Amino acid sequence: MGGGVDVTGIAVAGVAVGSGHDLSGLAIGGIGVGARHDLTGIASGAVGVGSGHDLTGIAVAGFGVGAGRDLKGLAIGGVGVGAGRDLTGLAVGAVGVGVGRDLTGLVIGGAVGAGGHLRGVAVAVAAPQLTGFTVGLAAGTKHMRGIVIAPAYFRVERGGTMRGASLSAFNHIRGRQQGLTIGLLNIADELHGVQIGLINMARNKQSFSVLPFVNFNR
Repeated sequence: MGGGVDVTGIAVAGVAVGSGHDLSGLAIGGIGVGARHDLTGIASGAVGVGSGHDLTGIAVAGFGVGAGRDLKGLAIGGVGVGAGRDLTGLAVGAVGVGVGRDLTGLVIGGAVGAGGHLRGVAVAVAAPQLTGFTVGLAAGTKHMRGIVIAPAYFRVERGGTMRGASLSAFNHIRGRQQGLTIGLLNIADELHGVQIGLINMARNKQSFSVLPFVNFNR
């Protein structure tokens, strides 16, 4: 089922539903649903749901959900969810969730990546800037503000900043730490806070730069 320009209302097809321009309403395709420009409403496809521009509403697909520009609302992809620009809302992808710019909301995926800011709650993440509460086996960023729980490894890139708290087996702050790290091994190039762990290293301290159990610097 398809329309050369817009499709509006309820559309159900055994194979696919497609629109040459915008698609608005409820669309269910046995294989997939797609719109060349914007998709707004509720869409479901056994394989995929996608829009060339913006996707707004609820999208569920067995394989993947994607938007060429912004994605706003609820998106669930059996394998992954992606947006060319920003994603705002709730996104779940078994393998991963990725956006070209900013990601805001609750995101769950085997891996989560954002080209710009990440704000909210994310499970398994890498982004230039993390803001809010982040949970993942491992996490990496250039600038972090909030709380990170990464049982295996947490890393701030060289010249970056960490403001808040991090709980990880290995907290590797290759920039400025302002806050608290708790782990087995804590390393900070520039410590202005507290490290709690078996081995704690603050490279900017003139004396007692390496201490067991607790290290701190103003």
